Amino acid sequence: MSPSPRSRLVILISGLSNCCFSESHLENEEQGKSRNEAENHQLRALEKQLKTLKLEKEDVYKDLADAREQLTTRSRELREVQVKRQRAVEEAQEVEDRYSQIRLQKLKLSRELRDREEEMEVVMEKVESLRQELCKADKSKME
Repeated sequence: MSPSPRSRLVILISGLSNCCFSESHLENEEQGKSRNEAENHQLRALEKQLKTLKLEKEDVYKDLADAREQLTTRSRELREVQVKRQRAVEEAQEVEDRYSQIRLQKLKLSRELRDREEEMEVVMEKVESLRQELCKADKSKME
């Protein structure tokens, strides 16, 4: 039995429909491949960017660690300088106090020296006076 014209027509339409479907399916597949390629390219670019950002992040963390280390070192140095400065201030104060004591002692000794010199002058005058009296007494005895 041969197929009826109607069934042949249905078969033909079905074939055409399948053919159109296949073409549109192929077009969709090509668009999908093209989209996949674009997405893959974009994904590779994003992965590359991610890798670059990770490297930059590591560099930033290294810089941060270095900066912290420098800050710690400089803080320690600053504390040491402050301690040395405080010691120098204390030492300068001690020297100034000692200088004041020595100055006062010098003034006291200068006064004592003047007093002794005055006493010495008085004694020398008495000695001279006694010498003169002795000379007079010796002259009187001789006469």
